[in-house]
Amino acid sequence: MGAADSVRKGPARDVYGQGSNPIDAPQPTFNESHASLRDDYEVSVPDIDTLVTLGQSDHDVYGARLTGGGFGGAVVMVMSAGNARPASQRILAAYRKRTGRRGAVLVPDDL
Repeated sequence: MGAADSVRKGPARDVYGQGSNPIDAPQPTFNESHASLRDDYEVSVPDIDTLVTLGQSDHDVYGARLTGGGFGGAVVMVMSAGNARPASQRILAAYRKRTGRRGAVLVPDDL
């Protein structure tokens, strides 16, 4: 069996094949990517799904998705410039209210 024979073939979705540029339209790309990780590959967990849903519903967030290896971990969100800190604080407050747990945020200093 060669290396090509061992490649996992699964339910990948072509989010780039719809004519959208991920740089110009991060929301559909990020959001569809998370949906695929959650639904097709089943590598998300409820807490991550909650954070992603909260992020996707915030007016300053262009897109949100699971990042890393799955089964927990982290969420990456694309936000409008200058709004990362206030948006992340709103999202964390809503997360804590919904789950009773605290989250943590990493925001670059210049955002």
